[in-house]
Parts: sequence; C-alpha cells; structure tokens
Amino acid sequence: MTHKVESEGAKAQHRAEKTSHPTKYEYCGSLISLQPHNDSWFVAQGRTVLRTGRNGFIPDGSPYGLFVCETRLLSKYEMRIDGKELLPVALSNVNQHSWAGYYVMLPPGADPGPADKGSGDVQAYSENTLEVRITRTAADGIHEDIDIVNYSLESTSFELQFYFDADFASVTEADSNRRRTSRSKKERWSNEPLQKPQLIFHCKQSHKYKNQGEKGQAEIDRGLKIAITAKDCAPRYGKERISIPIKLNPGASWHACLDFVPWIEEWAFSHEYLCYAFHEERSRFTRLRDESLQKATHFASPAERHLRSVVTNCIRQATRDLVALRQRSLLVFKDRRAVEPGHRQQATGGKFRPRQLHGDPGLAA
Repeated sequence: MTHKVESEGAKAQHRAEKTSHPTKYEYCGSLISLQPHNDSWFVAQGRTVLRTGRNGFIPDGSPYGLFVCETRLLSKYEMRIDGKELLPVALSNVNQHSWAGYYVMLPPGADPGPADKGSGDVQAYSENTLEVRITRTAADGIHEDIDIVNYSLESTSFELQFYFDADFASVTEADSNRRRTSRSKKERWSNEPLQKPQLIFHCKQSHKYKNQGEKGQAEIDRGLKIAITAKDCAPRYGKERISIPIKLNPGASWHACLDFVPWIEEWAFSHEYLCYAFHEERSRFTRLRDESLQKATHFASPAERHLRSVVTNCIRQATRDLVALRQRSLLVFKDRRAVEPGHRQQATGGKFRPRQLHGDPGLAA
C-alpha cells in the first residue's frame, strides 16, 4: 500500500490556485470598501467629530456639524469668494483625524479668454486658476489651514467670506432635524489689538428637574471660539459673516489658520495645534496614540513585508472591472455563436477561431 506525500511547495501552489479562482472566490482579497455615510466626510479624534457634506462644508439646515461631547457646536460653515462657491476638485480623508481639500475657481476680475472652440469642455479656470487648499486636523477641536495661490498671469483682488452659525443641538436632534428644546445663544465678535480676531458662540442655561425621586438644578455652559490667524489682513464681521479682503499678484500666495476651540462645562480642552499641523503633528493626542499603538497587541504576517498581495488584488479587481464593462458584448458574442446558422470557423494551426462579428471586432481576437 503506497501513500502519496504532498510536499509543502505543492500544497502552497494548490492553495494559491484555489484562492485565485475567478468565480468561486470572487470576493477574496477584494479592494471594495464599505462607506455607510457616503454623503459626508468625517474627521474625528477623541470627543471631537466634524461631519461635513461632500463639498467639505456644512450647509445650513443639514444634519452635519462640529460635534463635541455629542453637542453640535457648529451647525453652519460655508466659505465663498466674492459670494461665489468654490469648485471642489479633490477631497479626501488622509487619516481618521485629518482631511484635505483642493478647490479652484477663476480669479475674480480675470479675463476668461476666448471660449473653447473644440470640445467645449475646457473651462476658463483650467488655464487661469485661483487655487484654494484646505487641510484639517482634529484633536481638542479643529485646526484648519487655508492656502490660496494665484496661478494666473494677472493680479486679483477679492473678499474671502466665512459664514458660521451654532445651534447646540444634540446628535439625535441634528439627525432628525427636530429640536426638542430651544436653546438661546449669544454671539460675540472680538477684534482686540493684542488678540486674534475671534467669533464666539456661547450657550448657558439652567432648569430645575425632578425625576424618580431625584431633584435638583441642571446647567449647561458650552461654547465655541473660532480664532483667525493671518498676516497683513483685517477681518471684518457683519451680516452674519466674516470678510477678509485679499490681493494677490501673479504667483503670490496667502495663508491663514482657523482654530475651532470648544468648551463643555467642566471639560478642559487644550488646543495645541499650530500652523501646518496637518503635515507635522505634535499634539498630546499624537503622543498618546503612538504610545498606545506600541503597547497594544498587534498581528503581522510575512506577506506584509512586500506588495505582492496588493498587486495581485489590483490585477483581480481589474479583471472583474473588465468583465463587468464588456459583459454586454460577451453576451452578444455568445448568443450569435449559438444561434447563427451560417457561423463559420476557420482552422488555424489545429485551433478554431470564430468569424469576426460586426458588433465588436475585437472580441474574436
């Protein structure tokens, strides 16, 4: 009686052939990821969660906002240039706690030039571009860097406008868009000589309660400070917006920082991020996260040392995409081959090749 012994190499090859099966193991190593909230962006860390629309901002009356300790401290955030909305080009999370957005528009006052006489798809801002880059980092609040660059050949002057509002709604109230309790707020603009220009939203209320034998007085004292840091500018506040006049020569740039610093009753929030914190993090959250990851249990495999699995998964995904793209043509080819009575086959080197079809000549190759 003989026993067939399979070597380790043969076993590995058998497993590789099994997992690379294109149909039975369709979703093995798939690059598809689920996005439960595909209508918004999330930037979160600690007790701070910023949820925006797909354009990177918070429209009025939406369920989005800046939430700290499950309270919406910012219910509206829009940025415009001379009253016009920015055109989003590329927006994405970089980490769970960081985000970057790239916007363009035609510089105000610039000559759009002659219209595209070819395809008509070339827009004026593709040749004369005012670029706006926004990067955000979450910690105890949100730090935002704004960079505006004039890539046109003409000087431009415009007014950068910010629209803010707060309603101090709970997460449930924000999602349902129904307020259970009306909360009064105070709004104050401060532009002292030795301080940063800042807009402050403040909500302080108290009420007596009696519930299941317990009674007392509950209080809330919550607010948000929006501080602006920018050189050679004079922000103005009026008509529920902050306006900053800016003038840029060809190739010139302008930079500003927005710091959204919250306070929630006894919670002490220490905002530590400085300019360009997106590129180099130095906050206590970064230190705590690195220490926790070093101490936490982790898992590793030999395949992580190279990109072999990434490459093979990309090839498999490309094969699935190609099949999905040409399924209609494949069905037509299969149906014609089965039904056409005059279907001919040409012998070539012992192999048969079907006649080319008029619908898709490339299928017969």
